[in-house]
Amino acid sequence: MEMAQFERMVARLETSSQQRPWLYIAQVMGLVLLGFVILLAMTGLAGLVLLAAVGGLIWVLAVGPGAVWLLVAKLGKLLIFALIPLWMLLQNSFKALLIRLPAPRAVR
Repeated sequence: MEMAQFERMVARLETSSQQRPWLYIAQVMGLVLLGFVILLAMTGLAGLVLLAAVGGLIWVLAVGPGAVWLLVAKLGKLLIFALIPLWMLLQNSFKALLIRLPAPRAVR
């Protein structure tokens, strides 16, 4: 996007927000809610995969020790490379939700 296009877009949004502030607030709230829905979907899916992996490991341990070695031999690396990024995604998503940013200062 060129700078001139950006300035025209900002000017259009400023006049629109001054004419109908309730619509601007509704649009911003919609984008915020969409972001939270996407974050919830990603972390929910990652959590379900982690729970399924842990449940599968518990099930394999309950079935017998021979099945554990078969699982480790065939899927060990895959599980490690899949579960570590999922855990990091969950951990960082919750950290991002709980972060507190300082209030911005106006510079004029």
